[in-house]
Amino acid sequence: MTDTQPRLYRELADWFHLLTAPHEYAEEAETYRRLLVEACDEPPRWVLELGSGGGNNASHLKAHFELTLVDPSPQMLELSRSLNPECRHLEGDMRDVRMGEQFDAVFVHDAIAYITTEEDLAAVIETASLHVRPGGAALFVPDFVRERFEPHIGSGGHDGTDRALRYLEWVTDPDPDDTTYLCDFAYLLRDGDGTVTCERDRHVCGLFPRATWLARIAGRPSDVAIWPTLSIHEAAALAARNAAELRAMIAPLAADDLAREITYRNSAGKEFRSTLEDILLHVALHGAYHRGQVSLVIRGGGGEPIATDYIGFIRGAPAARTVPPVPVAEPR
Repeated sequence: MTDTQPRLYRELADWFHLLTAPHEYAEEAETYRRLLVEACDEPPRWVLELGSGGGNNASHLKAHFELTLVDPSPQMLELSRSLNPECRHLEGDMRDVRMGEQFDAVFVHDAIAYITTEEDLAAVIETASLHVRPGGAALFVPDFVRERFEPHIGSGGHDGTDRALRYLEWVTDPDPDDTTYLCDFAYLLRDGDGTVTCERDRHVCGLFPRATWLARIAGRPSDVAIWPTLSIHEAAALAARNAAELRAMIAPLAADDLAREITYRNSAGKEFRSTLEDILLHVALHGAYHRGQVSLVIRGGGGEPIATDYIGFIRGAPAARTVPPVPVAEPR
């Protein structure tokens, strides 16, 4: 996390709700409510939100929970108080705030995007762990993981009673080998007298692979680089570990859970809503796309790719056996 917050959360904070309006959060807030309820061992009542910003999610969640809202920006807290006066507001940094109390659930929305190092990510997860009761739940909602990030542009904005805002967002990753990406904003601000000014704002955001998230949540250090250079043995071991962790995550699911709808953003930053069944099916099938790319490269080099079709796996093709092959020892 950078020491200087983006201008949107400081001198431009009173424009925030014209950039992203509270009413737009109703559907996704309902998704987060349902996830928290399903994850807790009993219906949650007391919820802590870290990085609550202007209170957009809270404006919907407060109908279901007693909320404590924590944010490092005094300006954003003031904005949230105007929207959610019935909620408790506290100034604090999600990395090190310590309240000496526990909650039924801890919620961290896209403010987690401003965590830019693994050490800070571990600190946020520790904060959540210390403030959630046994049997409770913590929910983290990053905009992207490394595997699903793609540069993109976006635009939007809203009209207010006597002023309006429009923005252009340019999302890039100048250095794919580090743990950050950039969101550069241009804001067009129209005052009540019709005067229009343009302001620029850079947001430095964090970007971590799934393995890092899983490792930090599980309490073990990550040993996976953002774009790792791996031997064939290391790649096989990582694939096996990721598969095992995915199985562990889906094992508790019941058949009815597969019909649950989830709101998410794709790699271009667009928001969609899909069932869990469709998402899991996509995870299984999307690998065929990349296997096809690999096969194309192999043929281009004069080689003959192995059979990786699912039907070949079922038939017991030599290169796609139903029985896992004996692991090859790492050369010494």
